[in-house]
Amino acid sequence: MLYWRLVSVLVILWLTAGYSLAGGNIMKLHDVEAQAGDTITIKLEIINEEDFIGFNLDIPLPADFQYVEGSEQLYRDDGHYFTFGIREGNVARMLSVSMQSKPFAGHDGIIASFDVISPRVPVNLSLSADNAVIGNVSARNILTSTIDAGITLTPP
Repeated sequence: MLYWRLVSVLVILWLTAGYSLAGGNIMKLHDVEAQAGDTITIKLEIINEEDFIGFNLDIPLPADFQYVEGSEQLYRDDGHYFTFGIREGNVARMLSVSMQSKPFAGHDGIIASFDVISPRVPVNLSLSADNAVIGNVSARNILTSTIDAGITLTPP
C-alpha cells in the first residue's frame, strides 16, 4: 500500500514538473565548458509559445571576461534592429526589435550570441539574464522565465 502511494506521488510530481517546463516564453543562456583562457561563445536562446517582435536583457559578466569586439550575432530575425554593448561594470546589454512589428522566426533556437575571452584560471560560475524582456506586438512583456548558464573553465 505504501509502495503504490509513493509511486502515485512520484508520478504526479513527474507529470506536473513536465507540465511546468512545457510552454511559456523562456530566455535561456546556454552552458559552456572550455579550457581557461579560451574564447567562448555566450549563446542566448528564446523558447517562445507566443510570437514576439523584440527582446532585451543585461548579462553581468565576471570582471576578468573580455568581450571580443564585433562578435555579436542575431539569429531568427527578419530585418530586426539589433544593438549590443558592454556597459560599466562589464555588463553585456543587448536589445533587438522589429520596427515593422515582424515576429522572430520559429519557436525555439539561438536568438543571439557573442564571444568573450575567458580568464586563464579554472573556475565554475554562472551567468544570468537581468532586466530581461520578451516583447510582443502589443508591447507587453511575455517573458515567463529565465534559465541561467553554467560556465566551467578547466585547466589548459
